Amino acid sequence: MTRFVKLSIAILTAMVGWILYFISGFVTRDTKKIVFGTHTGTFSGNVKALYLDESYKKDAIKIFIYRNENIKASLEALDGKPLYFSYLSFKGIYHTLTAGTFVYSSYASDINYWLSKNAKLFNVWHGTPLKKIERDVTTGFYSIRNKYEFLFKYIYPHLFVRPNQLLVCSEYEKACFKTAFDVSNEAFVEAFPPRLNTLKEDYINEINKNFIIYAPTWRDDSSFQFYKNCDLNALNEVMEQKGLTFLIKPHPSDKMKHLDKKYSHIKLAPLSEDFYVLVKKAKLAVTDYSSVMFDCMYCNIPVVLFCPDLKSYMLNSRDFYCDIKELPFPLMESGNDFIRILNNNFTACNSDKFLPYKNTLT
Repeated sequence: MTRFVKLSIAILTAMVGWILYFISGFVTRDTKKIVFGTHTGTFSGNVKALYLDESYKKDAIKIFIYRNENIKASLEALDGKPLYFSYLSFKGIYHTLTAGTFVYSSYASDINYWLSKNAKLFNVWHGTPLKKIERDVTTGFYSIRNKYEFLFKYIYPHLFVRPNQLLVCSEYEKACFKTAFDVSNEAFVEAFPPRLNTLKEDYINEINKNFIIYAPTWRDDSSFQFYKNCDLNALNEVMEQKGLTFLIKPHPSDKMKHLDKKYSHIKLAPLSEDFYVLVKKAKLAVTDYSSVMFDCMYCNIPVVLFCPDLKSYMLNSRDFYCDIKELPFPLMESGNDFIRILNNNFTACNSDKFLPYKNTLT
C-alpha cells in the first residue's frame, strides 16, 4: 500500500473519527474502570505488568482491549479470569467508552483514541530512549509529521495529544520526555519501570543461561539487515564453540530480513515473543540504539552495542539524547570486531547518569 493511499484512508478515518470523538464526550465514565492497550503485536512491557499486577489499582476493574490475535492468544493463556475484549467488539467499545482511565504504551490509539474524550490518559511509555522520539525527532522520515504538525494533528491526533499522566523511570528519562511529549512537571509519575519489577531477581536465579539475545531496533528508512553487516558463518562457528545460540529478537515494528539462510546456532525469535521473558536466560544482551540497553543495565544484565550503521542511522533515522560513546557499554561498529568481542567474559555496567527511581507504582 502506497503512502498516498494510506494517507487517503487516514483522512477518511479522521473525518468519521472526529464525530465519534465528539460523541464519546457525552458518555459517563467510571473512575474505577481502567482499560489497557499496547501498540505492538506483543503482550509485554509496562502495560502487561500493570494489567497483571494485583496490587496496582486493586480496587479498579481492569480490562485489556486488544487489537491483535497474538495478544488475544497471550491473554487466553493467562490463569484466572482476566477481562479482555477486541477493540471492535460490542463489549470492547462499551468498556472503552465508559472507562475512566486509559493505560497505554505509546498512544491512546493503542486502545481507541476516537472513543477517549474526557478519559484520563496515562502513558506508560515502553522504554528509556537513546534515540530521539516524538516531538524531538528532527531527522529522517518521522520528522515530517513534526514539521507539518498543523496538518497532521487533525489526521493523526493521537500522535500529538498530551497525556494527563506520563510514567518516567529516571531523571534522565524525565528530561527526554519533557520535550518529547511537551508536558509540564505535574504530568510526571515517577517510578521504577513496572516491566522490570521481577526481572533482576529472575535473572539472578536463572541457572540455564544458554544463549545471547540480539535485539536491534527498527530503522525509520528500513535500511538495516543483520546478515549484510556481520559474517554469520563466522558468528555461527563462535556460537558453536561456546555452546550457545545467538537469538535474534527483532523490534515488533521491524519487517526486515535478518538471516540469509538457516544456521545451527543462530535463530530468529518470533515477533510476538516477549523480550523480557527471553532475556532472563541470556548470558549477554546485544542491541544497537534500542531502549532495552537501559532495561538490562537496570537489572545488571551485561550489554554490548553493535552499531555498524551508526553514521547513517543518525543521518537518516534519529539523533540521540546523549553521546552514544559515553554510554557504559562496549561499542562495536564492525562485524569482525563484534564477533571477536563475543569471546570475552562480560559483566554488567552501570552509570549514575541513568539510575532509575526505586519506588513502584501502586
